[in-house]
Amino acid sequence: MYLGFPSALVSVLRCPEDQAALAIQGHSAEHIRTGTLTCVRCARCYGVRDGIVCLLADAPAHVESALEMQVRDQRIRERIASGEGEWRSAHATVTEMLPTVASLGDVDGRLVVELGCGSGRYTTPLLERGARVLAVDFSFESLQLLARGVKEQEVVGLVQADVSKLAFAPRSIDCMMSTLHSNLPTRDHRMASLRLAAEALVDSGRFSFSVHLYGPRAVVGGEPQSGHYVENGIYRYHMRPAEVVRETAPYFARLRFEPLNVNVPGIPSLTVSRLIRRTPVGGVFARLLLAVADHPRRQPVDELVSPMAQMVSRLLGRPRPPREPPRG
Repeated sequence: MYLGFPSALVSVLRCPEDQAALAIQGHSAEHIRTGTLTCVRCARCYGVRDGIVCLLADAPAHVESALEMQVRDQRIRERIASGEGEWRSAHATVTEMLPTVASLGDVDGRLVVELGCGSGRYTTPLLERGARVLAVDFSFESLQLLARGVKEQEVVGLVQADVSKLAFAPRSIDCMMSTLHSNLPTRDHRMASLRLAAEALVDSGRFSFSVHLYGPRAVVGGEPQSGHYVENGIYRYHMRPAEVVRETAPYFARLRFEPLNVNVPGIPSLTVSRLIRRTPVGGVFARLLLAVADHPRRQPVDELVSPMAQMVSRLLGRPRPPREPPRG
């Protein structure tokens, strides 16, 4: 049973409008089921309903995000009405879900932010491994369904928010993961998500995020790099590894890749898929790519201009003002 948003985790949240701290109004209990959080600077109020902190003040501005929220909310309502459970696949569990969770390392007792948690496919194994989880999604219905499966002793806070406008206290998060990176509608949205992670993670923190891979399988299959899922019309973008590197480098000093959802056409063997994933050709048969980013940069790299370089620029009469990274 989900008791409500843990009061102790409120200090980690920030106002999406001005990144100031949020205060609990008239509440001293260990968990918040219903209430209001108020920004200490701009006095903007954010409601807590059914233990879910609602930081999404308005519907998403981008048409693709608004459509996705509508489709997913409708899908959740249909699942609840029919009694249908969470989709499960042994192949996806072994070749996608377990490697993604494992990439975070030991999460026991650590605070993990999950971006795009949905109804809890990844949240459950994180909690089972002892993590304290802030589960974020913009679908309120998905968060309500997730809450039904939370156990009383598990430490989890549910947050409705747009990840491109979200903010946390600096250096307050141990790990962060995202399975929605390829569903963000623009490059600016993806960069805002990366910036969020870099600013919120502790120095030893890690950000693991999966993307649809624009690799041999997608190219040979004739899939457009930018398009929509056939079954529901939700936007998705296939990324080349070089694109992931370019977008991640300003915010993280180290990045490595792992192929996910590997399967060999005509060989429906989980054992073969598991073995191929560990070989250099795993990426040839992968549909997804897991990016594991470490060593967050406190300033985007293209803002790091040495005092000497600034002086030379002034002497040459060509001042180079630092570029403001996109906020989504």
